[in-house]
Amino acid sequence: MTLRSRDLDKRITFQTKVPVAGVMNAGKEAWENAGTVWAQVTDQLYRRGDKEAAGVEVTARSARIRIRKPGFAITADMRILFGARVMHIIGAPAELAARDGYELMGEDYSTTGQPA
Repeated sequence: MTLRSRDLDKRITFQTKVPVAGVMNAGKEAWENAGTVWAQVTDQLYRRGDKEAAGVEVTARSARIRIRKPGFAITADMRILFGARVMHIIGAPAELAARDGYELMGEDYSTTGQPA
């Protein structure tokens, strides 16, 4: 699949986690911008069977994201800023068939369950 410029109509920013120095900052996160790119962002709908099979109510939103290859490395420990949404990357990016871009999945970011 070839990425067409007209399909890349959203701006997203990739961020990488950076260490926070100091004892008073233990458990705190700091993020640094790695780069901003044009993207195609498509929200994914959950199927009812997926929710029921897990036995829990799913409230996280996920999105399929397609981008051209950026001038920086994308890793699964990065997060994505898209408007007011903050998403973490689910898995590693997959190279598209034409090898001109990546497809990856993002899910709304939550600090639930992380140490204070």
